[in-house]
Amino acid sequence: MLLKKLKINSFGKLKDLEIEFSKGLNVIYGKNEAGKSTMQAFIKAMLYGMNSRKQDIRENDRKRYEPLNGDKASGELYYLDRDNNEYLIRKTFGSSKSYDRKEVINAITGKKVDQINADAPGVELLGIGEEAFERSLFIRQLGSEVSRDKKDELMNKLTNLHQSGDENVSYWTALNMLEEFKREYTTPRGMGKLDNISEEYSHLKQERISILRLHEENISDQLEVKNKEHQIAEITRQIKELDHKKTRLRQFKTYQEYENILKYYNQLEILLQQVKDAKLDLKFADLVVDETYIEKLKELDNEYRNLQERFKEVEEKNKELFSQKQEKEEKLKDFQGFDTFEEQIELKTHNVANEIKNITKNIEEINNLKVELDTQKEKLSKEREKLGSLIKLEQVNEKLESEIENNEQRINNLKQQLGSDAKLDNLELRKDIILEKANTNKLITFSGVALVIGGLIGGFFQNYIFILSILGLLLTGFGFSRKGNIAKDLHKIEEEIQRSKNDNEIHQEINILTKSLQEVYMELAVTGYQDFRLKMRQYNEHKTEIELLKNGIKAKENILVREDLEKLTKELTAHTEYIQSILLTSKTEDIQEFTNKVQNYKDYLSELANIQDELAKSNAWVTEIKEKVKEKETALNTELAKVNEDSSDLLKINTIIQKLLEKLQRKNESERKFTSTKQTYEELLKVREISAIKDYVSSNTFTSEDELSFKNSNEEEIDKSKTAKNGELLACEKELRDLENKIKNRFSNTNTLDEIDEQLGDLEEKIKSYQQKIKVIDIAIANINKSFEEIQRSFGPKLNKQVGNILSKITLGKYSEIKISEDYDIKVIDPSSSSDLEVGYFSNGTWDQIYFALRLGIVNLIFDPEDSFPIILDDAFIQYDDLRLKAVLEYLYDYSKEKQCFLFTCRSREVECVKAYSDVNFITLKN
Repeated sequence: MLLKKLKINSFGKLKDLEIEFSKGLNVIYGKNEAGKSTMQAFIKAMLYGMNSRKQDIRENDRKRYEPLNGDKASGELYYLDRDNNEYLIRKTFGSSKSYDRKEVINAITGKKVDQINADAPGVELLGIGEEAFERSLFIRQLGSEVSRDKKDELMNKLTNLHQSGDENVSYWTALNMLEEFKREYTTPRGMGKLDNISEEYSHLKQERISILRLHEENISDQLEVKNKEHQIAEITRQIKELDHKKTRLRQFKTYQEYENILKYYNQLEILLQQVKDAKLDLKFADLVVDETYIEKLKELDNEYRNLQERFKEVEEKNKELFSQKQEKEEKLKDFQGFDTFEEQIELKTHNVANEIKNITKNIEEINNLKVELDTQKEKLSKEREKLGSLIKLEQVNEKLESEIENNEQRINNLKQQLGSDAKLDNLELRKDIILEKANTNKLITFSGVALVIGGLIGGFFQNYIFILSILGLLLTGFGFSRKGNIAKDLHKIEEEIQRSKNDNEIHQEINILTKSLQEVYMELAVTGYQDFRLKMRQYNEHKTEIELLKNGIKAKENILVREDLEKLTKELTAHTEYIQSILLTSKTEDIQEFTNKVQNYKDYLSELANIQDELAKSNAWVTEIKEKVKEKETALNTELAKVNEDSSDLLKINTIIQKLLEKLQRKNESERKFTSTKQTYEELLKVREISAIKDYVSSNTFTSEDELSFKNSNEEEIDKSKTAKNGELLACEKELRDLENKIKNRFSNTNTLDEIDEQLGDLEEKIKSYQQKIKVIDIAIANINKSFEEIQRSFGPKLNKQVGNILSKITLGKYSEIKISEDYDIKVIDPSSSSDLEVGYFSNGTWDQIYFALRLGIVNLIFDPEDSFPIILDDAFIQYDDLRLKAVLEYLYDYSKEKQCFLFTCRSREVECVKAYSDVNFITLKN
């Protein structure tokens, strides 16, 4: 397809514009806002229509390019097909796609072409959709980068071409047919036949478990009915017993009350006599003993006893302190000579010991430094010997090395120029594609045979598997039908390639440069350029190592000059003798033992001083306590004489106090009991006569069993128990009725176990059949996927080679090897280091060159080399320097001899560069 002419009636800012295009390179120049972007948008709108869904006007082409004067956007785009027939695309754009008027017309006959979709004719004319167009043929400013979209139309076209040789013949057809067949039985949302039957089977299993559970519940409920009937009979009997017990309880309470009154009457007479006897026992000549007197006696006794205990404690403490004093004095005898040591002797000793460690460490470091110095001198000698034949490389200077690099680069460039025109590239590409078609055709034929055999074998077990045999026969027939055509195409293309490879002058220059380089390599004792680069690196590595060794030796010799080993040795001897004298005097083995012993010595001195202070205080306490004891003895003798008690043994005074206290307590207790009993008796008797009570008690009798039964009972409890029993009776009767109803209605509206088991058996057969079908489908899908993976692995090197050739030409041979992933991630082989580098490591200009090469490489592969198609570049070289720009425009000019190219630019340098070519179509847009 070639674009011949456009006529814009009204589109954005452009109006009444008509432009003719040439077959090769078309350069459209104009300042900013001259209408270049509008013209590009017009071409794309003619080919693929305009979107109107975005709110942002920058993303909504329909709003963005709506004419300012209110007219509708409209125009015509003329093009030639591969047979040079001229057609035009005519469109008038409304407010939305449904209001557009569009048609494709034969420009000669005026007849409408119905077989082309006028909404997006680019799909049929170029064979790609809008997204693929923008990611291949339409290269925007700073937009060369290629990435995967949702459908990834570019990658699909590439893989389909290399799968079967036909971009419209895809393994997806077979794969989709199998997937659709599988979805009939199972889907991720569980809507297939197998999903539905499995769900029905699960529900039936649950229903069967529920019915079994109902049978178990029915047996349990029948047992519970028997239990409830027994409970009702027992509760009825217990209610009758409670009524009889309540009557007898009332009679027993009256008898018990009267008997209690007689008991209190007899107790009053006894208690009155006990009160009189107790008062007489507490009376002495001038004293009646009461609580006050006894408390006074207790207080004197406690004070006397406390003083006696305190006196004993102080005497014991004195003995203990004296013993501790003797013990400390004895231990201090082991520390002879410690009183001659200066203050903080242990701190000074530790400091001297640390000095010894530091000096010893410095001496060891000096000795180690001497050993290292000798080792480095020996290593320096060996490194010089290792240099060997590499010594010849000392004559290589920067000028000679640069000359070798330039000659090698020139040879590479000349070799690339052998067949550098676009025609030779296309021939080589077509040969690779034909070879790939042959390999793919073999794989398709083999896959077809495998499917035929598998389908025939599987058909003996399941009839529907014969479908695979039919698919296999189609693939096998397709493979055999294309084999002869592929062989003819390969022979023809090889003859054309051979005719394109004759260029004697380039070969002569390559031979001259090669001979010159061989003479230099022979003088330097290297086999070639790679050997030269390798030995130069080895020479530089040895040279650097020797310099490092020399610097290290010099640094160590300077350190040894600064250190005074003799002085350090004398200091070490003096410190050692000081420590030995300290240890000898203290009779210790080491510094730690000496430090501990000094601390023990100080601790013993401090403890002895504290003991002497406590002993003096304790002696003063003994004298004071003796005086207080005599005072308390006199007071106690005086009080005991008042109650006619002996005071010769004051330690027995507790016995006297206890005896008086018991007499007082008996008197108080007798009075309390008498008062309490009299009050209770009067409250019980009330207005009744004691004689009548005696008569009732004598006329009624109750057994001990009656008394025990009624002892803890009352009418309220009996009434509560009866109410509770009535409630239990009602509850049991209700539960009995509920159980009987539940048993009667439990199995209504349910299927029988036999019915459910029959349904489960039918479903199990269907599930097994469906699962077998899905298994066969999965096997077929796995085989097709495996074949497709083989195709994809063989496709990558072809794209790498195509893009590498383009990149080498536009970078003047600097980069030629490249690796491209299925996500279009790119790595470039750096020839200087032979390492893979991601594009992020390169400058913006190199980045644009790499992705420009990728764009054209993809275009060359997905389009037939015999067809022409328009490539649109919108200021795509803005980040190129002058050298890069010249190289890429030269390549673009050669490329435009085979393909139609449109270069939109606002920069005059691009225009100046292409003015050197006579057959370029220059178009200038004015503001």
